[in-house]
This record gives sequence, C-alpha cells and structure tokens, in this order.
Amino acid sequence: MKKTLALILFAATLILALTGCMQILGYSEIKYEFYQDTDTIESIELIKMTNSDYDFDDNGKEIITVYEFEILTQVTDTKQFLSDFESLMCFTMKKIVDLYPESDEYAVKINYTNETAEIIGAYGQVFIVNDTYIISDKAQHFLEDEFNGLVEMYLASNNYFEI
Repeated sequence: MKKTLALILFAATLILALTGCMQILGYSEIKYEFYQDTDTIESIELIKMTNSDYDFDDNGKEIITVYEFEILTQVTDTKQFLSDFESLMCFTMKKIVDLYPESDEYAVKINYTNETAEIIGAYGQVFIVNDTYIISDKAQHFLEDEFNGLVEMYLASNNYFEI
C-alpha cells in the first residue's frame, strides 16, 4: 500500500514538473490553425524537402531564397487525412527563431483554390503566395515521430516506398 501511494505521488509530481517546464519554455498545446479555411483546400500532397536556404532582408528578417521539394504522393481522401492530421498533438511556443520545413524532412503541402499554399513540417510552416515563400510567425509544431508516422502511413497506403 505504501509503495502504491509513493508511486502515485511520484507520478503526480513528475506530471506537474513536466507541465511546469513546458509552460516555462512557452509551450502550449493547440489545435493547428490552417492558413486558409479547410473548405478551400484543392489538394494535399506529401512531400520531402530536398533543398532550402535563406538570407536576411534589410530589416534582419529571415527570408527563404531556395525552397525545393519532391512530391511523393497526392492524398486521395482529403477529409480523412484532415481528420487524422487534426488528431496530432500540435504545440505553439514562444518564437525565438524562424522554424520551417528544411532539407530531408517530410512535409505536407496544402494547395488552396485561390492558388496559395502552405507547407507544414514537424517544426514549422511556410506559406506560398504569388510564388513567394513566407515563413509563418505562428510557431506551430508537432511531435516529429507522430508527424512523420502520419506521413509514412499515408505513403504506405499509396504504395510509395523510398529506395
């Protein structure tokens, strides 16, 4: 009985400590905010970043100068994918640096009917407007294993296998 009580107290203390650390670091679990309304989604593609580079503008803001990716497959059931995607744990944090999908990372590219798009990676987002890449200032990110697991599940269901 004493061991059980001690274990429960230890677990409760650990949970409180981890929650406190997450708040100190500025992490908050949220629902992902899409760039546009999901009703305006034209298509969803699973991609792998192949090359990215950046520079700074005159105001010191990071700008993307090279952004290349390989389209691995197109999602066929958009509603089911969005449902699965929204089940991922999404966090926001105090923005310290610009985060966006970079080379050799999986990402999700959402194309909207107004010819804009967003590229969502485990660690950040980029919006594409008039062929310009804009780094999101929302600082939304996911647990990498969970995010990659979703992408890999859909790749496998479309018979895509990396060599």
